[in-house]
Amino acid sequence: DSVVDITVSSLDDEDIYLTLDGQVGLELRSGDRIHVSRANHTAKLVMSEERDYFAVLRTKLKWGER
Repeated sequence: DSVVDITVSSLDDEDIYLTLDGQVGLELRSGDRIHVSRANHTAKLVMSEERDYFAVLRTKLKWGER
């Protein structure tokens, strides 16, 4: 089983948010712990030949824009 434990730390009282799958962010505080584990089931994903991952990422992150 794949498991990752993450402890949130912040030098200042800066805002920290966890966003999963593009949903509304959950505010975290320094010292909060996140436990991520592999699901017992798998999911098949459908890929579009018309949209590639990096093109979508480039648009969302506004790469190349001033």
